[in-house]
Amino acid sequence: RMNVNVLPYGKFTSGGLLHLSEIMSPKPSPASNLSDEASAAVEEALHIFQIARSALHRASMTPQDVIYVHLYLSKIAHFALINQHYRAFFGAELPPSRSCVAIGEGVLPGNRRVLLDLCAQKSSGKAMRSNDGGTKQLLYSSGNLLREVLHVQGISYWAPVCVGPYSQANTVRGGMTMLAGQIGLDPPTMTLVSCGDKNRVESCKAQLRQAWRNAAAVLDAQSNVTLDHCLGALVYVNSDVMMPSNDDNNDAPQHLLLWNEVEDISAEAVAQNGGILSGFADGQGIHSNDSGEGEFDGYEDEETAMEMQKQRAAAVDMDDGNDGKPKIPIPILIVAIPEMPVGALSEVELVCVTRKAFKGVGVATVELELSKVSSDLSSKSLIQLGSAQMGGSISWDCGYIYCDDDDDDDDDE
Repeated sequence: RMNVNVLPYGKFTSGGLLHLSEIMSPKPSPASNLSDEASAAVEEALHIFQIARSALHRASMTPQDVIYVHLYLSKIAHFALINQHYRAFFGAELPPSRSCVAIGEGVLPGNRRVLLDLCAQKSSGKAMRSNDGGTKQLLYSSGNLLREVLHVQGISYWAPVCVGPYSQANTVRGGMTMLAGQIGLDPPTMTLVSCGDKNRVESCKAQLRQAWRNAAAVLDAQSNVTLDHCLGALVYVNSDVMMPSNDDNNDAPQHLLLWNEVEDISAEAVAQNGGILSGFADGQGIHSNDSGEGEFDGYEDEETAMEMQKQRAAAVDMDDGNDGKPKIPIPILIVAIPEMPVGALSEVELVCVTRKAFKGVGVATVELELSKVSSDLSSKSLIQLGSAQMGGSISWDCGYIYCDDDDDDDDDE
């Protein structure tokens, strides 16, 4: 056992929603070989679970109340061993949704190997479980669902099966849905879509499109909403296909995936809802709706409905000033990391609002403008966020290079 003197950063709301971040082992163990490294990672994970349990207990919660987990590892090879203890801590019935990625050795503070953060909803775990040990899917609180879980446990044509102790989606208070990290698995075969080992860039693109499609299918099944109900997206891509290698290996790929390509694929996926029609998970095409349009959105078949959906998306999200490319309708953060589960090259993580919440709460995307700012070192990209409601503009230095000072006079070209 370990005496816990320091708890992680946390926020507890009056509605019983708890967020804990940066949960790490207080004393990471040194390692001299790969075997010791894996054992040290497991030891850190056990410390983390003990800290999490103590923090949850102070908030009168249990691990069954946890709805979402971010698990960051130094190496994805640690995942299998840690997963056994993860299952023991959170359980296999209605577990939290999860995103697990490896961000590289030496990246976490103090050369740690494991970091975890979580969100929990008070009382949601116990109330969803009956006295005989079974589970209940729905819990009503003040007329709203306090928690709803989508746990895919069988092979399907619409969404990948949950191969580990996690759920595809958790919805709290009938308003916010948190999706597990979606990778480019083909649901019926549970294999990563691929364009061949020699074309990792194209494989990454194909997996990214499939990940967005999987996310759209999960949202459709969980809350009957579409990708444009997202509050934001986190897109992970493999750093090997985004950045040149540091070594002089002549076999290194010459073509690298560009950041704007990831943006374009993501924007197109949101505009077209990943190619998923409402009701897809139920095998019904389009659900009947309040306008009486009925199945397939009032069209004669699914193919026609899909084509019209694409045309509507193009009409709304394309403009002449954007080179014929779709606008990015939601905030998207793109992060390059070295490893993801099962060798995936891309992963999509979403936080969304339900249809009811979307109508009742004003959700809008404001425009971001890039401007150049001179500094002693170089010119950098500065994002200007303008909003009358915020009383002016907010400047944020992204930290990456936007253009060189020498380009000031290139406007005539």
